[in-house]
This record gives sequence, C-alpha cells and structure tokens, in this order.
Amino acid sequence: MAPFGALFLLIGLVAIAIDPDDFFSGWAPFYLAPVFCGLFFLTPAMFAFLRKQAEPAAVGTQATQSSRTSETPQAQPLGRTTENIVMGFFGSMFIIMAIASVLTVIAIVALIFILLELLNQIGVNL
Repeated sequence: MAPFGALFLLIGLVAIAIDPDDFFSGWAPFYLAPVFCGLFFLTPAMFAFLRKQAEPAAVGTQATQSSRTSETPQAQPLGRTTENIVMGFFGSMFIIMAIASVLTVIAIVALIFILLELLNQIGVNL
C-alpha cells in the first residue's frame, strides 16, 4: 500500500503547490483528502521502518536479577497501539475530508440544476 500512499500524498502536495491560495479557501477538503489518504497508507511502512531500527530484545539469555538491574534499559520497540492510533487519526481525517468534498460537489451540482430549472421556467433557452 506504500506506493498508493506515496501517490496520494504526491497528488495532494502538488495540488497545494500549484495554487496555495485555494488551500485557505473553502476548497481545502479537496486538497487535504488525498494528503491524509496518503499518510494513512504510508503509516504502516513508517512504523515498520521504525520497528526495524529498534534493537531487538535478546532471546535465550540467562541474566540474573542483579545483572538486569545494572544494565541500562533498552528502548522498547514501537507497539501496534501507537501505529493504530496514528492510522486511526489519519484515516478519520481522510474520511471527514472525503465526505466534505463529496457534499461540496453534491451541493454545487444541486445548485446548478436549480439554477437551470429557474432559467428554464422564466423562458431562457440555453
């Protein structure tokens, strides 16, 4: 899924870079939906990379209690809970932005049809 994530992130960032003024307008969900979708798909790859960088725990060592306390504690590898929280946030933001985008398109199309119907009723032929 990482290639899809990179593609969506690239699409969102290119859309923002082309016209950054529209990012602060009412069209922000159209820019943010692909960005959050890309981050959602890239999150497992990022956490897999971070887990790979963490030192693995030594398996099969017979350390005594006194030697365990004298050693410096090793960094624990990142758990799945953190990954699930981050993916949940990015996934929720993507869904919110996608719904806002779809509702915006529906509202625009409905307004166009209403306008065309009003123009048709007053006798303007297009």
